Amino acid sequence: MQKILKLLLVTILGIIGTCALIWALGTTSSSLQEASSRGEAFGVILVVVLLAAIGAAIFKYSRGKS
Repeated sequence: MQKILKLLLVTILGIIGTCALIWALGTTSSSLQEASSRGEAFGVILVVVLLAAIGAAIFKYSRGKS
């Protein structure tokens, strides 16, 4: 049960941190175009990290099964 609560806490804090970072990137931009490009770049980085984490988890799981 504690593992689930820790995972939930990390997920919630990660979402809040991501939203805060996107907000900070958007408010420090001098134009909407710059804010859009910063958001796009951050989104691409976030997707790459997420896919790498999923791939690592699948790899770890498959090595544990064999």
